[in-house]
Amino acid sequence: MKLINPLDHPHSGKAAILIAIALVLGITVHELFFLIALLIAAIACIEWGVHEVHVIHELHERKTHSQPQPAPLASRAAHHPFFAGMSRTHLALLSDCAIAAHFEKGQTILREGEFAKGFYLIESGEAVLESSEESGQPLVVDTIGPGDPLGWSWMFPPYVWRFTAIAVEPIDAIFFYGTTLREYCEKDHSLGYELLKRTALVMLRRLQASRERLLSILRELDAYENENEGKDRVHFQAIKSENGRMHCTPN
Repeated sequence: MKLINPLDHPHSGKAAILIAIALVLGITVHELFFLIALLIAAIACIEWGVHEVHVIHELHERKTHSQPQPAPLASRAAHHPFFAGMSRTHLALLSDCAIAAHFEKGQTILREGEFAKGFYLIESGEAVLESSEESGQPLVVDTIGPGDPLGWSWMFPPYVWRFTAIAVEPIDAIFFYGTTLREYCEKDHSLGYELLKRTALVMLRRLQASRERLLSILRELDAYENENEGKDRVHFQAIKSENGRMHCTPN
């Protein structure tokens, strides 16, 4: 913050001159002139102070309006597509156990096998969901982005993540603590129903997407096998013909 120099203001110079004149008049002429000059100097100082208050206020206003302020967490949660249609009462309970979260590219958001502490609502950025194979190599099972929820293992015992989530872009999200939220759901079953209903739709959509990917892989395998089977049959016929010619050749 820039400090304000009182001598930079025009009224400060006038005030200093008037105070000096008041001292000279008080000593050489009469006490009345001293009081008059001192009063004028005081008025100049008051004007300078009022001016500086306005300047500081204006600077503060410019700084406030020039820098975008983050929206309140409750408002961010209320405008997320996953909570569309939620009542104000439920949104208030959800906001009570929510915090803002941010992840840089490459950061691990969830890790398979660890305790599921809650879930995220993605506001911006993307993440990939990976599942480990027996060989230890990760297999990408899905990609999620803005508007998607991340994690439902917090709802079901033993509350353990079934996959790993890694940010492939910087991510802004809202995190909701599962332990507190489960307590709220036990007290208000309608809240639990609303969350379960939305989570079930997400699970169904992802299962359907996984089914489509599996069918696509199977079709590719069938095409590959048919293509190679044809090649193998031609190759086998060529070998058989060659062997036949060799057997028919006289010694």
